[in-house]
Amino acid sequence: MEDVGKDRLILNSALGLLFLTALVLYHQSIQNKYQDHIKEQSLKILQLNNDLKHLLAVIAHDIHSPLQATSMMMDYIANEKIETENRENSLLLVNKQLKSLRSNLDNLLEWSRMNMGGIQPKKDKILLHNLILNAVESFEVRRSEKGIKIISEIHPSASIVADPIQISIVLRNLLDNAIKFSHSGTNILISTKEAPSAVELCIKDEGKGMSESQIQNLFQGVGEPSYGTFGEKGTGLGLVLVKELVEANNGAIKVHSQEKVGTTFLIQFPK
Repeated sequence: MEDVGKDRLILNSALGLLFLTALVLYHQSIQNKYQDHIKEQSLKILQLNNDLKHLLAVIAHDIHSPLQATSMMMDYIANEKIETENRENSLLLVNKQLKSLRSNLDNLLEWSRMNMGGIQPKKDKILLHNLILNAVESFEVRRSEKGIKIISEIHPSASIVADPIQISIVLRNLLDNAIKFSHSGTNILISTKEAPSAVELCIKDEGKGMSESQIQNLFQGVGEPSYGTFGEKGTGLGLVLVKELVEANNGAIKVHSQEKVGTTFLIQFPK
C-alpha cells in the first residue's frame, strides 16, 4: 500500500479530532436538554404540590371558621345559655350559616376539581356588591356574637374582571381577619373607589391593629401566631393565600395599620 503523506495524515487526524469534538458536543447538548427538561418537570411538580397544598389550606380555612362559630352557637342553645325568646332566632341563624357553609364548600370543591392541574384564574366580570353580600352572610353568627356591624358602601354596579371563586376566598379571608381582630361593638367598613381602569376595594376595621414588624411579615407566613379579641388564634397563612390569589388576578394588595386603632386592607383590581 502507498504510504499516506505527512500532510494527509495531519489533515485526517485534524478531521478525526474535529468529528470527535462535534460528537462530544452533540452528546453534551442532548444531555443538557434532558437535564433542563428534568429540571423543568421538577419545578412543575413542586409548583403543583404547592398549589395542591394551597387548595387544601383554603378548603380547611373556609370550613373551620364558620363551623367553629356554628358549633359555639349550638353549644349555647344546648346548654340554655340563650334566652327562650331568642332561641328560635338563634336556630334560624345557625340554619342560615349551615346553608351558607354548604354552598361555600360546594363552590370550593368544584374550584379545587378544576384546579387539580395547578391554580389558574378563570376570569369573568364580577359584581362586587353580590359577592360581598354573600361573604358577609357567611359570617353572620360570628358577627352577631361579637356585636360587630358590617357596613357595605359598595355601589350595585361596581365590577371587576377576575376569578369569582378566588376573589370570594380573598374576601372571606379578609372579613374573617377583620372580625377576629375587631373589638365588640365596633364597625367594619367595606367600600370601593373607582379609577378609569381599576377598582380599589377597601376593608377597614376598628380592631387591635398591628405593629410595623407585624405588617412587614404579614404576607410571608412567618412570625408568632396572633390572637383575636376573643382569643381566636390566627396563623397569618390565610393572608399569604390572599396575596397570591390577588396577584394571580392581576391585582395588588396593600395594608395600613395602627396599633389599638385598626387595620385597612386596600386591593386594586383591573375593571
